[in-house]
Amino acid sequence: MSTGAGVTYKKLASDTEKDKASTSTGVDPKIAAAEKEKFDKEEKDKAEKKHIQEVKDLIAKMDMKLYDQLPFSGKVSYVDLIRNDIERKEYPPNTIMVDPDKAHLHIIGPDNKIVYDCPILLGQKEGNNANTVTTEGDPAKNGYTPPGYFTLGKQDINEQDKIEYGGYAWRIYMEGQNVFLHGLLPEDVTGQKQKLNSPTASDNRVSWGCIRAEYIAKISEYLREGGRIIILPSTVEGDAMWIDPTTYEVLKLSDPTPRELEYMKLLTEIKKYAKM
Repeated sequence: MSTGAGVTYKKLASDTEKDKASTSTGVDPKIAAAEKEKFDKEEKDKAEKKHIQEVKDLIAKMDMKLYDQLPFSGKVSYVDLIRNDIERKEYPPNTIMVDPDKAHLHIIGPDNKIVYDCPILLGQKEGNNANTVTTEGDPAKNGYTPPGYFTLGKQDINEQDKIEYGGYAWRIYMEGQNVFLHGLLPEDVTGQKQKLNSPTASDNRVSWGCIRAEYIAKISEYLREGGRIIILPSTVEGDAMWIDPTTYEVLKLSDPTPRELEYMKLLTEIKKYAKM
């Protein structure tokens, strides 16, 4: 190619390609790249703002007093309860959450607020195994209060159970397991009350696996057949556990999964924006 000065040079292949791109689109590739980068950044900023607003909207629906009391597993289950509002409507309005590490029961209303909470007694055996108690010698060895998402009601309660637990017994529907939510046993009410009032949660480990509460008549006012009860996992030998609300698996916090890391990020954001 000749210039006005009479000097000849050969175009580079890259220059030719750029010219073709400019000719075919009418846009300089550098300008197009810059505009794409700007567009991508704007879309990322929009997505981030939308996510932050979703976190703030979630916080607005929460009972932060309850949330702050809960362990990691409880926080995850509570957040999931709020976010899955459509699924939640398939159940009666109130949800029970049991925290075995604190030996405490919370009843969460349809507005996500605590409607009632109280100390409880739990299975003698600390851990997250199935309850396989069959005889009087078993509770110390197999008397677990198993973790998980369950429903409860009045079905399959035999006459002996009705006599032993009174009219306010609720069966927790667990396949192949005989676990109830009921009142204190009549033979040692004083001793059970002392354990309920103990500041040490391990003192509350006295039952064969059932959950006992002093004011079961009051609790029963909030319950309906098919109501949901979430029993959080126990910390075992220093290992904190959590329940994945999608798979219902009980997992160690020390072995993080992608889902766990996702929840950790969300809980960190909740803590950040709740203070604003």
